Amino acid sequence: MDYQKLDLLCNRLIKCYQKMDDKAHYKTAPCSDEASIKAVEEHIGITLPKQLRDFFLHFSENFEMYAFLPDEFCDNLPKELKGIFAAQYVISLEEVESNEIIRRDWVTECFPDEED
Repeated sequence: MDYQKLDLLCNRLIKCYQKMDDKAHYKTAPCSDEASIKAVEEHIGITLPKQLRDFFLHFSENFEMYAFLPDEFCDNLPKELKGIFAAQYVISLEEVESNEIIRRDWVTECFPDEED
């Protein structure tokens, strides 16, 4: 993955959104390290996929992008197109860990008897 190109494209995209909505933002945190990733993997008992590990190691430990077109712009669109011009992404090592714990709790709550 060319992370430099990804960063360039994300910056271009967010600049377009910011022309219409000053709340749009894109930010990244510093890269993670192997020890932090290993700690999360051990805590959740899963080895992260190579692509995700590489993302955290070589691009960012926390990637966020929020961008929405203003309501007045969307009001003039056909209803089939409303809501598709939005970007809301969060990819973070912390979120991977917390979402896996939430998923497991949900499974335990919904399926308390594995034999059922």
